[in-house]
Amino acid sequence: MKKDQLVRMLNAVQHNLLIGLAAGMEWVPKNWESICNITFDFTGDKGETRAKISLRELHDTFSDSTTRATTIQNFMGCLKRATLREAHELILLYCEETDQFDKYKSQSWFQFARIIRNVVSHKDCGVLREWPKDLSKKGISSVA
Repeated sequence: MKKDQLVRMLNAVQHNLLIGLAAGMEWVPKNWESICNITFDFTGDKGETRAKISLRELHDTFSDSTTRATTIQNFMGCLKRATLREAHELILLYCEETDQFDKYKSQSWFQFARIIRNVVSHKDCGVLREWPKDLSKKGISSVA
């Protein structure tokens, strides 16, 4: 991977975040009723239907103010976690492919970035419940 490819990919991650943030606002299309009749069909290689997803549930969720607020909050958390995880993984891949991993790892903020990536990727969806054992063994008890 070249640096310009990394930058394009990181820009795509940022673009996806912005689309998600815009979509998560109190946005309800004018033709909301017609949307509930849309179904997406996912087909296999031979044209067979693998899955069908109806927008009826989405319509019902966004029609109720309580479920809409909860759904938007959950989506925003998911979007932020995905953005952090994907950006870190792209930078990590770039550093590995260009033999710069040691330089990346030597950065003062590397352990912080690693912990954040691990926290958003595993278990409690972004909640650090226990300090990583591998860092404790290395004598790292906090990240400033």
